Amino acid sequence: MTVFFKGHKLWRYVTDSIPKPIPNPKSKATDAEESSKIVVTTDDYEERLEEWKSIQSKILSCFINTSIHSIHNLLPRLETTEAAWKFFADRYNCTNDSSVEFYIESKFYQMCQETSQSISDFYSQTSTIWEQLSTADPPLVCSKDIELFVKYRDRRKFIHFVIGLREDFEPTRASLLSRYPTPSLDAAINEHISEENR
Repeated sequence: MTVFFKGHKLWRYVTDSIPKPIPNPKSKATDAEESSKIVVTTDDYEERLEEWKSIQSKILSCFINTSIHSIHNLLPRLETTEAAWKFFADRYNCTNDSSVEFYIESKFYQMCQETSQSISDFYSQTSTIWEQLSTADPPLVCSKDIELFVKYRDRRKFIHFVIGLREDFEPTRASLLSRYPTPSLDAAINEHISEENR
């Protein structure tokens, strides 16, 4: 969702980097303007406020339309997108939340490819869960640690993916698991799609 908002130049409204407009202070007329009685004070506050409210409403409606019923019923009472985003972050962020991490991990081990489900569809299903689980990844600073962690995470994704595949793919799975080094997830998916097509 952040990608969508950043792509549409709305993210700064969500983070409150673009705050609610306030009226400009009234400018004092100079002596020359007083004498000529030409005092021009323009404050586009009403227009700026209307634009800001319009953008807030668009983002809130996006939150409402893309969330499940039990969640989007709570959102209309929130007046700003910053409040809505904070609500989501506080309630659904699984960083350091072992129960959420446990729930997501257990979904992996219960998930199996359905009989009529293609490899691509199964991969899409697992990708959604990996995305949810990635919020629990530790923050890394050192580039060496980041490289090691990326390799570790890719290997876990590979294992999660092949565990859930149907028994039809056992020969391909066994072939991939016996290779050293372990093939990438992309290579495994491509081989399974080729096998599926055959």
